[in-house]
Amino acid sequence: MNLKTAIKMTRPYSLFATVVPLVVGGAIAYKVGNFNLTLWIITFIVALLLQMGTNVFNEYGDYIHGIDTPGIFIDSTLVNKEATPEEAFKLGVGIFVVAYLIAIPLILARGILVLIMGVIATAIAILYTFGPCPISRTPFGELVVGLTMGLFEIIVTEFVSCGKITIMSYLASIPVSLLVSAILFANNIRDIEIDRKARKTLAVVLGRKYAAWVYYMEYIISYAWVFLFYEYTKSPYAFLPFLSLPFFIYMLMKINKEGWKFSVIYSSNEELFYGIALLAAILLS
Repeated sequence: MNLKTAIKMTRPYSLFATVVPLVVGGAIAYKVGNFNLTLWIITFIVALLLQMGTNVFNEYGDYIHGIDTPGIFIDSTLVNKEATPEEAFKLGVGIFVVAYLIAIPLILARGILVLIMGVIATAIAILYTFGPCPISRTPFGELVVGLTMGLFEIIVTEFVSCGKITIMSYLASIPVSLLVSAILFANNIRDIEIDRKARKTLAVVLGRKYAAWVYYMEYIISYAWVFLFYEYTKSPYAFLPFLSLPFFIYMLMKINKEGWKFSVIYSSNEELFYGIALLAAILLS
């Protein structure tokens, strides 16, 4: 397996799902005070590596379980014979090992709680694809991923970066969790016909029509949340997330015209634009 294939297997386009919670959590820590930039940077790197490793194991698990097969999931490096399952497994393990090694300074600085948080994140990553009832094959995938990569990552980032966990982390995690969940939901709506044969995702349970409505509601709630944020901060900067609204409208138009083929990319970009605006709102409020 060459470097290009290894990078492709980590799905770089999906990493915005981790970038946004990390920068939001860092912004909250900065506002709280006693912000440690070095620890935040290490946390950022570790979180990205954990997601990359999870992506590799997800592709590996789907392939060995017969979910990704030739002629159905053409974007899989394993299906396309660009790498072997053994190489994918070794890559996933290697990424996780490197992540834990890099995380040692975080454990030394903030204590055993950080290690426990890391173990929990790793367990969720493994159980998402493996085990007697993989989370990815149930209707709870969006919920677990949203809470893990939204709420959990923001809380961990604030704690590691400044040594505290404040109410702002819980508040800011609401739209971030929804936006992260929406990325996976877009993926599952796109793959609904494929998944019917092997998974019972929420999209499969609801059907494409109702799943689409739930997907849109995640964004509507995220924008409605801005008014709650304003009530908490009493700052006009709380409305900055509305700056991403034009792209949301553009995304809806594209999905309506093209279908769900590129919805994951659009959803990732929407999370990024909303996240940047939310970052500014937190820092300026």
